[in-house]
Amino acid sequence: MLPPADVPITDAEFASLRDLVYAQTGISLRDPKRALLKSRLMKRLRHYRYEHFAQYYDHLKNHDPAGCELQAMINAVTTNKTSFFREEHHFAFLAERILAPANRLALQARQPSLRIWSAGCSSGEEPYSIAITLATNLDRLAAWDVKILASDIDTEMLEKARTGIYSKEAVSALPASAVKRHFLRGTGQYANCVRVKPLLRNLVTFARINLVEPWPFRAKFDAIFCRNVIIYFDHDSQQQVLERFAQCLKPEGLFFAGHSESLFWLDDLFEPVGHTAYRARPAKSPRNTDRVRPL
Repeated sequence: MLPPADVPITDAEFASLRDLVYAQTGISLRDPKRALLKSRLMKRLRHYRYEHFAQYYDHLKNHDPAGCELQAMINAVTTNKTSFFREEHHFAFLAERILAPANRLALQARQPSLRIWSAGCSSGEEPYSIAITLATNLDRLAAWDVKILASDIDTEMLEKARTGIYSKEAVSALPASAVKRHFLRGTGQYANCVRVKPLLRNLVTFARINLVEPWPFRAKFDAIFCRNVIIYFDHDSQQQVLERFAQCLKPEGLFFAGHSESLFWLDDLFEPVGHTAYRARPAKSPRNTDRVRPL
């Protein structure tokens, strides 16, 4: 028996699932998001032929020892909207403030290095845009020690990103010369697709990282992109994650936020240096939290 086409979600069911999503991801779903949560989880209910959201919640809590369905739920509720060179001014600023000075310093180093993190990389357009920016602006890229960490909590998006395969429509806004230089044309069943060239794919390492859990590294980055991700967190989670980002930046490193995000409420942690571009201020203590304001 198939579940009804429309399954109502009770207050108790919404509260249970909302709290579980928050505990696992830091995503804060207030009551206006009830319809969104319901619509995104309906496919999972149909998958198991459940007739109530309480059955699905019980499955997550008591019948999912490996956490496979929990990850499927996380994949279902996360938002994935991205494109190549989205908010293009950030990539120009990266080239101006990080890559141009790096080129000059490279003359003094045997193997110059750069570390960049795309946090919340979705299907990969952002980290590959970073890779294209590096390839366009760094002299003798092959001589560099470059690593781009691209992370997301959505495993389905990470698998898509790893392939580096996109529709021709996805790159239609890029100059034809850039598409020719950085992408391979698909053939056969992939005739309407392109693939990021191996040189750029090899610069990027994809990993599942939950921003509200311990991070599996102690690296310092020249630049961190985390755009339109923490807007889904509540105030406390935002503050904790942003403090950790600040600690992960090199002294002249840059943090890029989304177009709808502002870090002015953390002005003792971040100094604005461009449009939604920030530099971490030197650490000092104790912090004054009396004037904290959410994004």
